[in-house]
Amino acid sequence: MATPPKAPIVKTEPVFEHLKKAGAKTDEVDVRISNELVRLLSDQLYQSPLKALEELVVNSYDADAKVCKIFVPSASELSDPSGRHFIVVFDDGTGLTKSGMVDLWHIGRSNKRTQEISKRANRKQIGKFGIGKLATYTITKRLTYVSKTNEGIRSATLDFGQFRSDPSGGSQPVQIPLLKIADWSSFSSHKDIQALLKAADISPKDLARPSWTMAVLEELKPKAQKIRIGTLKWVLSTAMPLRSEFALFLNGEKIESSKQSYDLAAKFKLQELSGDRIKALNEKTGDNWRATATGLVSNSFPEGITGEVIVTERTLPGKSDDLLRSYGFFIRVRERLINEDEPFFGMTPLQHGTLNRFRADIEADDLDAIITAPREGVEVSDLRSKFELLLVEVFQEARQRYERFLALAAKKEETKKEHNRNFVISALIEQPIASALGQESEFGADADKSWFYFNLPPADQVPEGDCVRSSVFR
Repeated sequence: MATPPKAPIVKTEPVFEHLKKAGAKTDEVDVRISNELVRLLSDQLYQSPLKALEELVVNSYDADAKVCKIFVPSASELSDPSGRHFIVVFDDGTGLTKSGMVDLWHIGRSNKRTQEISKRANRKQIGKFGIGKLATYTITKRLTYVSKTNEGIRSATLDFGQFRSDPSGGSQPVQIPLLKIADWSSFSSHKDIQALLKAADISPKDLARPSWTMAVLEELKPKAQKIRIGTLKWVLSTAMPLRSEFALFLNGEKIESSKQSYDLAAKFKLQELSGDRIKALNEKTGDNWRATATGLVSNSFPEGITGEVIVTERTLPGKSDDLLRSYGFFIRVRERLINEDEPFFGMTPLQHGTLNRFRADIEADDLDAIITAPREGVEVSDLRSKFELLLVEVFQEARQRYERFLALAAKKEETKKEHNRNFVISALIEQPIASALGQESEFGADADKSWFYFNLPPADQVPEGDCVRSSVFR
């Protein structure tokens, strides 16, 4: 039987090459930064490839975009020579004028928080360091921005390969040409550009908007293959401030908030923290903590700390390939999550039985002063210490309320007739054991007074005499 011929590999020309043909050079930006610094900022500061995409979405949010569309190819497509080897982030926010395009490449400086920008923006600006764009070095060799404003459509491309090692430790200038696209219709009708626009679901209606910006990552590095679409979806749904005026799409699918509904054992807002706990907090910090109508304030946190805490009857999902976590503290500064990987904010968990059912969504904008560049945490400081002491009191309040729930449940069992009574409630034995067994399992085993399953190898793969023969436990 003859082997069917392989499909021909379709070679596409990079978008920056098309731009060079379609655009007229209007200016040139000199960027002075050493190759060592680029590598340090990207490979060390932004180690996760997900951070590169998250930073681009932050730029869209800060630009007051109402819609942001992302295309990321799967690992299998990246390994296919004929696959789509590019990443696109498009938004309909405030575009980049000529001066904005120049300012974009000023490394280590950002004007997002300036008075002029703040007056125009309708949102609290998340970015402030001006180095987030360098995070893309982790996954790509070439970054192109194309943007439309009332000045027309402009573009600029940074080739990271131009940064060269300097034995003297200095920096060498890299020229980034700024182009103005005169005939966008002809440029966008090319099959290569059409394929890119289609991948990101960018419609003619999107391109007809008064302003927009599109970031294109090409010549992707092997690290881009480590991006799991499911994990990226979790990060975007959890870390970004999603709401009606900021719609986010990944590969054509709208990203919804990660919050889910659960049967609750306890629920309270920060301003409902007991008087004894606020008193204890003041004794430990001397910071004049007090409750307001919306949250807690103190001398060190004048903007206030707001939030809601829940403790669920069942354990919340833990880590898996596509889910980072659903439990612990979710700390947001200027509406963006800062502790994606730290359920207890880097502190030692006080009680696992409560922690795995505990979720606290907390807003603390005063922490912005000590936020680290990749926004994965905050600097060690007196402000952080006071904040951690607050978190401990919040967690202890949740633990105490959960214990009351268990005690009430046990009391209700005592009133039942003997043949209907559970003499040892499942929360004390079955649930902790099941939670421990299923903590790292993608199946999420959990005892909830019903059947639950634990993944075991097929019976024919279990050695003879092994005491565990069933995959069903009661």
